[in-house]
Amino acid sequence: MDAEEVQRYKADIKAHLLRLGLIRGQPRATFLQSAPTTPSASGSQTFHYAPSNSASAGLHMFQQQAPSGVGFRYRLDDSNLEMSFPSGIPSAAGHELLNLPSSSSASFSDTSALGPDMFDPSVFSLSSSSSPASSQDHRNVSAIVPIDAFGVPAPQTPEIDALAPDPTIDARMQHILYYFNNVRGLQYVFSSRTATDAAWSTAIHEPQGALTSAICALSNFHFINSQRVSEYDAPREHRPVDAGAQPFHDEASLHLDNARRHQHYTHADAMAALHLISYSLAATGGAVEMRNTRWAPMLEIACDWLSQSGMLVDENPKMTLLNMDQAGAFSAKVTMYMDIFMSVTMQQPPRLLALYRRLLGGGASYWADSGSHRGGVGSGVVVAATDGLEVRMDELTGCTDATLLALANIAALAHWKARELNSGTLSVRDLIMRGMAIETALRERTEPSTAFVDTSQGSSEERHRVSGDFCRRLIAAIFQESAILYLNTVLSGCSPGVPEIMQSTNAIVHLLQQLPVGGHDRALLLPLCLAGSLVDAPQQREMIRSRLFRISVDSANVAQVMSVLSEAWQSNDMHGRAFDWREVMQDRGLTLLLV
Repeated sequence: MDAEEVQRYKADIKAHLLRLGLIRGQPRATFLQSAPTTPSASGSQTFHYAPSNSASAGLHMFQQQAPSGVGFRYRLDDSNLEMSFPSGIPSAAGHELLNLPSSSSASFSDTSALGPDMFDPSVFSLSSSSSPASSQDHRNVSAIVPIDAFGVPAPQTPEIDALAPDPTIDARMQHILYYFNNVRGLQYVFSSRTATDAAWSTAIHEPQGALTSAICALSNFHFINSQRVSEYDAPREHRPVDAGAQPFHDEASLHLDNARRHQHYTHADAMAALHLISYSLAATGGAVEMRNTRWAPMLEIACDWLSQSGMLVDENPKMTLLNMDQAGAFSAKVTMYMDIFMSVTMQQPPRLLALYRRLLGGGASYWADSGSHRGGVGSGVVVAATDGLEVRMDELTGCTDATLLALANIAALAHWKARELNSGTLSVRDLIMRGMAIETALRERTEPSTAFVDTSQGSSEERHRVSGDFCRRLIAAIFQESAILYLNTVLSGCSPGVPEIMQSTNAIVHLLQQLPVGGHDRALLLPLCLAGSLVDAPQQREMIRSRLFRISVDSANVAQVMSVLSEAWQSNDMHGRAFDWREVMQDRGLTLLLV
């Protein structure tokens, strides 16, 4: 690059920063007006960082490419521009991330997107007692997070000096902070306090590890995608993934490939793989490339780690799980959750079904009936708990242990049915008996408060002031009814006129109408897809479409779910019969992971 090109490049950066209102002494109106907007059910939170007196440093900036390309990329700027940041990630060194105005990240910073184990209004802080591997003298990193418990007003976020700009703070730490401030709600399962604590502790102890790289990829993707949403009207599928996030993604993938070659994984590797799944779902969704999705190999790594954890051979795997440290237990639970939900899409047994039956069943190994962990479809009856221990998957996913186990068993049943059909040996009586055993086991473990949810009493204002516990029961009831619906479609096919299917579909719609719109909709992709593919009333379709649309802005996965449902509805209206959403999904070359 000659001197003239360098000067022109510097001028381009300065002009870009001027348009964003980021140069000290210049108005910020353009930057604020250019922020993308996404619908939000509640006021969004923004973490403010008070600037210090330190001078600016050399920056890697997100620089807009030539007009022919929509993407952004990193470019090294050797100039020293004096900059003033309105909020968010401070200027320092390395890859600069700017915290966009709150509206730009509403779908992530929407406080109602916080996980189901955060129902009570409270605050918690992220703090580090140790420095990243660079051994720099970092200031105490803390952020007060307000909790909007499904309609419960959150305390106002104070402006705090969470991390003042410091040239010694490297780019990875800036990306990490941006993730916890703006991105962790990308998926419901990663937005809870449990998930936040687990990811934070692992990232701080391994600042150059695979998890940190995965988090940086998510942060970079969210920032760039937010910029694109504000500046371009092109459909998501026409927006290329920014090259700036790819190096972080490749870094994490390389680390995991090395672990695979050595055939040994740690819980940090599993957590990194799970975050790379989140990245892939946001960036490319269920798009199949070279006969596979980008997220499938990462889920395989997480399952490999879980199979190496020792729980497969433990006499009491449930106790082993409950005694794991927070990061390990979180990784194990999310792996189970994603593996089971993948099995629903693929109509095949989860990879570790025998283990899941022991973990999610009523007892643990020698306490449970021997049939609960033999792995065959016929042994899917789960005995009642005798030890009083529960894995409590609902605290992370909104879906109870019993319902999650039912989904796994139903997926195995669907696979068994298809195999028997292909061989010409299907016994309908046997199919019905197996299905009834799964349903009976599910209903026997259902709490009375979850089995029936009603908000018909009280004024409209009181009904909208829904408590956190009530919303938790609503979500659990929606998942349970979705499992019953899924079971009946396996038994009777995707026929909306079947009484049992019609009853479950109407029940799900009724429960959704009671549940306030919020970030928890991110947890309900599976129920929305199952019920959505079977409803034919225009108002019901619009209700489901609007819930999906609200959370689709930052997720290719959700946008693809919407496209599959839209095509299924069109085919249904045109041909007068319901189309299995999986058939539509496969015709579009997709493999959706509904998490």
